[in-house]
Amino acid sequence: MDPAAKIRELDIRTSSLRELADWSRTLGLSEGGSKEELARRLREYFNLAESRAAEGEENRKTITIESARSTEYFTLEVVDEEYARLRGDVLVSLRDGDAVHRIKAWEILYNRTRNLMSASGGVEYIKESGETIETFRGDSITVNLDNWSSIFLDGSSERSLQSDGTTYRFAGTVISRNEEEVTVLSRASISNAKNGEAYWSVDASKIWLLPGSDFAIFNAVLKVGEIPVLYFPFFHYPADEVIFHPVLGYRSREGNFLQTTTYILGRARASTTSESSITKILGNSADMEKRREGLFLRSTGKKIQNPDDTTLKLLVDLYANLGTYLGTEMTLPGKGHFGVLNLSAGLGFTRTVVPMASGGYTPFANYDGVSDWNSSKFISWDVPFRYRLKTSSSFSARYGSLSWSFPYYSDPFVDRDFVNSRSEEMDWVHMVQEGAAREVEVTAETLLGSYDWTVSGSVRPSLPFLAPYISDLSLSSITSTISFRTRHSRAFPSDSHNPARQFFFPDKYTIYSLSGSLSGTPLTLGGSRTVQTAAEEKTEEADPFKNIGIPRSPWEKAPEEPKKGETEKLIPPALSQRFDMPRPGGVRFSLDYRIAPATASELQFRSNENHWTEYGEIDWSEVSSILMTVNGSASTSLNLNHDGGAYSNSFTVSGTGSWQNYAFINEEAEEFTSSPGPGLPPVHDQAKINEARQRTHTQTYFTTSYGYTASVRPLYRSREFLCGHWFRKSMPGRWRSPKPWSPPGADRR
Repeated sequence: MDPAAKIRELDIRTSSLRELADWSRTLGLSEGGSKEELARRLREYFNLAESRAAEGEENRKTITIESARSTEYFTLEVVDEEYARLRGDVLVSLRDGDAVHRIKAWEILYNRTRNLMSASGGVEYIKESGETIETFRGDSITVNLDNWSSIFLDGSSERSLQSDGTTYRFAGTVISRNEEEVTVLSRASISNAKNGEAYWSVDASKIWLLPGSDFAIFNAVLKVGEIPVLYFPFFHYPADEVIFHPVLGYRSREGNFLQTTTYILGRARASTTSESSITKILGNSADMEKRREGLFLRSTGKKIQNPDDTTLKLLVDLYANLGTYLGTEMTLPGKGHFGVLNLSAGLGFTRTVVPMASGGYTPFANYDGVSDWNSSKFISWDVPFRYRLKTSSSFSARYGSLSWSFPYYSDPFVDRDFVNSRSEEMDWVHMVQEGAAREVEVTAETLLGSYDWTVSGSVRPSLPFLAPYISDLSLSSITSTISFRTRHSRAFPSDSHNPARQFFFPDKYTIYSLSGSLSGTPLTLGGSRTVQTAAEEKTEEADPFKNIGIPRSPWEKAPEEPKKGETEKLIPPALSQRFDMPRPGGVRFSLDYRIAPATASELQFRSNENHWTEYGEIDWSEVSSILMTVNGSASTSLNLNHDGGAYSNSFTVSGTGSWQNYAFINEEAEEFTSSPGPGLPPVHDQAKINEARQRTHTQTYFTTSYGYTASVRPLYRSREFLCGHWFRKSMPGRWRSPKPWSPPGADRR
């Protein structure tokens, strides 16, 4: 593998998921998928075939003998099989992908030919995979390392989660597991594992733990403590997920409700409530790959490869008091230059719910059996429903990016009624314990007070032909935004509960907001002699006889060995120390600059509460003012430096400025008019206009500053002054050369 390929492979292996996604985006590749998928995609792009082979080597199973008192290797020639026998407090660890297996026993016999491992004597088998930990304890175990099928005699099993510590204990006379991950327990029991005395237990003749978290029990008795409370001859729990998710519940305002979510494409994301359930303990992890079979999503027992898959779901919710909600949500994963696309839409056919004096809520305001069905405004049309729309996505290329977000709501209460309190998972066990009519906890009411339509992007072109005059040119932010706010409609009284009592109106329109930077070094002089000096020094270092020392005659008497106690004696250095002063030349003069401008144009709608009192009065052509803003900073530097670092000088001049002005003022807008008296129409108020213009003048300014920095290092080439070696030690030998002094034992360390 060439050096460049090795560097790329090292970058891929040491990068995080976010770094791999950013790297893929810059190359025009898809940024979706797991870390392994992104790494594989980058390796294919750079043709790192050897790296892929190395990756395959890393994924193979590895067996490590961590401790054993004795080890014996032998071969049975009759069957031509090789064996390894480990005895005495044996601990063996096996790594298979992301799973770690550890076996503790007094004796382990490993058949290398058939890849079988048998352990006996106080066996403890621990499997760690993700957040799940499985523990088997028993007299003996036999494991096939090819498919992890095993047989455990007279033992027990514990499965727990590291996240919340939930643990269940499975015990049986014989525990077996085949290659299809089916675990069978004979004369088995299930109970809690953390307490000495089980609060509850299930004793059965046989228990099957099936892939995908299905489990079955034959001839079982449920006990609370030691008291049997229920007998059932057979029970099967199909833990496969279905594409249809119903949720029942009750809330005082909405009443009894039924929320349903049907997945047309994709699958539900696991929530924190399901991670502590028994299905999670039994292996129904959210990161397991599932295959659609009719209405069921059956687990394949494999890790999911791409969790960010396409998702399309339909929402149908029924509320006894509130009404009906129909919606859809779609998520498309990023592909190529396009990022993740999110789309959410819904219609609510609802009626006004009012509180009663005696407590509770009712949809009949006048207690006459007549409901007030809600309506809203969609653009300029009256529609008999409430609505919500929201979409967002992004686009990225090599020299820029673009993202957008467009929400649209009929009223500030639509998310509170239909989205914030939705759930896709029903806790059936909790429901049975507390009753079907239990009230669902709801967080404090939060209304949607405002939202924005936003389009933003950035541009960073590559212009190498302009270097060094322009070394960096970028528009770091390009934004256009329309801001919406809420207002109470005067058509409804202040104590009204109709959701149409508040409406959204456009408040401000930021036509554009730009900020960028420009920098370069248009002038550079000198610095050429330093390159020659470096080349000369490199040639001198290549001399094999340089600094070899002072030769001594073979007939010269060798110096006496220093006496004990004199070895560490410090000898002052010779007074004729020598070092090089800075050489003439190597001077570099440069001129650089940096400019960071920003500008924005903000349009203020004529949205005063005295002008737009109803949704129907909104007119997008009515403008109050248009404000222009330009600001930024700039700096230029004169630099005089020595290439070796002997001295440096920099003189910098910088400036910062801002300018604001109204490009348009509507003199009829409420902000710039005043009422001459009761019942009289408002008139133009020049004082308010002057005050507004005065505010812009206070934001218009320009400031400058300058600074000079210098540094001198005349002894930068002196080894003694830099390293601080002020003493030398005479070293015996045939050849003697100067050597900096070091503390005793430094060579050994």
